[in-house]
Amino acid sequence: MGGHAKGQTQCGIHRATLPLSCGRPNCAGMAHKKPNLPEKDCAHCGKPMVWRKKWEKNWDEVKYCSGRCSREAKAARSNASEARR
Repeated sequence: MGGHAKGQTQCGIHRATLPLSCGRPNCAGMAHKKPNLPEKDCAHCGKPMVWRKKWEKNWDEVKYCSGRCSREAKAARSNASEARR
């Protein structure tokens, strides 16, 4: 989305150069923050992760920020258990 004047963006829905927000819901140019969302650190990499709608029903069980962290943590656990044998 380069080449736009400062303070403008390209709307992902309308493919037009617009001010930072075209006013449409789900517009790629929407520039607002969602306040007061819960946050916790990834158990593998330690990066902060913010609550997401897809985690609404199981936020308390979410440990990892991504599938990659989940896989790497699982591999680290299995390598550690093999080393103890």
